[in-house]
Amino acid sequence: MVYDPRYRVLTDEVACGTGDSRLPPVIAAMLSHRGIHGPQEIDRFLSPSERDLCDPMLLPDMEKAVARILSAIEKKEKITVYGDYDADGVTAVAVLYRYLAAFNPPLSYYIPDRESQGYGLHAEAVSRLHKSGTRLIITVDTGTTAMEEALFAKSLGVDLVITDHHTCRESLPEALAVVNPSRHDSLYPFAKLSGVGVAFKLVCAIEMAMQKSGDYRAIGKEILMRYGDIVTVGTVADIMPMLGENRYIVKTGLRLMENTRNPGLQALLDAVSEGKERQITARFAGFAIAPKINAAGRMESADTALELFLTNDSERAKALAEKLILLNKQRQNVENDIVNLALAQIYKEELQDEAILVLGDYGWHPGVVGIAASRLMERFGKPAILVSFDDKEGRGSARAPEGFDIMEALQSVSHLLQKYGGHTAAAGITVLKEDFASLRACLCDYAARHIPQTEERPLATVDACIEIGDTHPAFCDALAAMAPFGAGNEMPLFLLQNVTLTDIKPLSGGKHTKMIVSKDGLQAQALLFGKGPLTMGYVQGDNVDLVCHVERSSYMGYTTTKLMVQKIFPTLDGDRKDKYQRQTLQEILSFESEMTDLPKRAELAVLYRFLAQAERQGQGEYSYRYVYSNLDGMTYPKLFISLLIFKEAGLINLTANENTFRFSLNAVKEKVDLEETPLYRRLRPQYD
Repeated sequence: MVYDPRYRVLTDEVACGTGDSRLPPVIAAMLSHRGIHGPQEIDRFLSPSERDLCDPMLLPDMEKAVARILSAIEKKEKITVYGDYDADGVTAVAVLYRYLAAFNPPLSYYIPDRESQGYGLHAEAVSRLHKSGTRLIITVDTGTTAMEEALFAKSLGVDLVITDHHTCRESLPEALAVVNPSRHDSLYPFAKLSGVGVAFKLVCAIEMAMQKSGDYRAIGKEILMRYGDIVTVGTVADIMPMLGENRYIVKTGLRLMENTRNPGLQALLDAVSEGKERQITARFAGFAIAPKINAAGRMESADTALELFLTNDSERAKALAEKLILLNKQRQNVENDIVNLALAQIYKEELQDEAILVLGDYGWHPGVVGIAASRLMERFGKPAILVSFDDKEGRGSARAPEGFDIMEALQSVSHLLQKYGGHTAAAGITVLKEDFASLRACLCDYAARHIPQTEERPLATVDACIEIGDTHPAFCDALAAMAPFGAGNEMPLFLLQNVTLTDIKPLSGGKHTKMIVSKDGLQAQALLFGKGPLTMGYVQGDNVDLVCHVERSSYMGYTTTKLMVQKIFPTLDGDRKDKYQRQTLQEILSFESEMTDLPKRAELAVLYRFLAQAERQGQGEYSYRYVYSNLDGMTYPKLFISLLIFKEAGLINLTANENTFRFSLNAVKEKVDLEETPLYRRLRPQYD
């Protein structure tokens, strides 16, 4: 690696290699950094098996839960499975409901409506279920904080078995059983199960009782073969650590998904793939499958997604899958609107420097504020809470980056909240409108005291530095063995320094970019999603540093290696230091000594014609680098000043950020003298 203070590199293959000669040194170094040392630990990590399963009877109150469920089955009492409306909750309901249905008891399910009811166990729902004949409610992925609701169920004579994984408070609900690996008194060795993971363990425990067997590993493997694909979807969707028991569950489940026997999941896989060849990975499950399931609860009713997993009718499954695809597209549109409104609020109220973003407004879709909060968190690198208000109160969602416990933050302001629950990285809240300002102030004060302050942050943190020649088949095979990737075992990020962009092509109509990069006579294919060639900020011939994942893909029997680019930075090698990348006019003018003159009338005319032609072609966004590289004599300062002159003259509408600008032309009836604009007149004396 060429030392560059802009990057933080986690591993050095010389300093922290494990000495395991079976692995490429870079892979061995990464495993060592992740706390996996020596041949035995490496083998267990790379080859998870049923030996990683834990005894479900170690979960608190599991014996009580199993006894009550078996009694209900035997006496034919009506059982209701009560779940959450997200993908974790929906899959948990599906697994437990499918399993219990085989015993043919009176059985129903209930998932609250996100918009009208919100998260958790509700007294009104308990009352309705009691009137319908339910005598046992089993919650999945919810219930740990349902203090009052548990007492209400008890008063009605309804037994309550809570299974959950969310953070517990000091006291627990007065339920018949509270099965939660996060309980302070839990002896269960793996506390990071998902909600569907806990439901899976409950099924295993019931089956052990049915078979009168203590062989929890054999029975766990048997149950996993039945429901592992569904359990995997919920586990990945809830961003659970890909370690320990989860690692075996997900690795097995991904394999089962390739030939799933669940008609609904098969229909959704087919609908998402659209006939194209697919690779079933945790990333695929998390980004292609889970959002469609979540979209049902966000935009309409989670019952749609649940029915998908419960139906055995392939035609019905196909219709439900298509509906989920449509709902997800609607969710994406609403999400973009909320993010844009939130950004406008941030900049208008100058909140961007606060330690935590706490935003609220009327009309924001309560089912989408959570994912919008995630996008703001990623954009600003800090916790974000978005609240949707009605007349008196608001319901919101919180998201937090690694290193900040959002539940601890909410506990510190619990006196200002009507309701809250969740875990370290995500939570839901209910707050009165009159308490919102105080909530924001208190949370900002808390976050300022609990978020580590660093003077300089690296542009990127990567696992290791590699060269193009390192991406050979043995390297890719060893990298693939580290999967499944996710929280706690993130997909490795690599840094390739000083590669040349030898070819750049648009994909999907310019939404994405395909590149060929080269160095030392070797070439590799690189893909950048979310930015086309016009907005990526670089042009053919530039020397760049790539922060990327390395993946192998197969198509029509051919296997290739691709660099999946996450970030691109200019190489600091003296060839092209893009020192003009500044955000404000004041910063640009600090480089005035490097400008020979203001943009001339002819240069302004050339730029305006370029913009006019771009608008006719439907292109309204460019990177500065692309434009000034394609216009003779143009520099970044000249370009930025020219755009500001056009804006002052009323010729264009302009939105500019660090790397790109977005514009639209205005209809102008009279001729405009650009040299008479206030900006041009202010700057002209500097160059006379």
